[in-house]
Amino acid sequence: MGALVITAEISNLKFSKCYIGLGSNLGDRRKNIELAVAALRAKNPNQASSFRASPLFESKALTPPGAPADWNRPFLNGVLELDWIGTPRELLMTLQSIEQERGRIQGPRWSP
Repeated sequence: MGALVITAEISNLKFSKCYIGLGSNLGDRRKNIELAVAALRAKNPNQASSFRASPLFESKALTPPGAPADWNRPFLNGVLELDWIGTPRELLMTLQSIEQERGRIQGPRWSP
């Protein structure tokens, strides 16, 4: 009976295919992205699965006119695909908590 209940619960779970933009332009950019993905895997193992990552590409920073010169740092960017069980808000809160744990400080728009 217990196995049937577990099977029924699993079969009723709704997976959402999610695509998350990844990017870093500070410090060891590749390591920052790798650590963020590892943190997402570890933080919610029952909600996030089937991870696939695109190659990383370097791109120029987009800065507004008159931005300080030190804002002009190239990015490494990529995309992470995953299956998520939960609400979009839960995923957003998980991602923001990882950013905070990794030391991200919210600065003015467009700033590194």
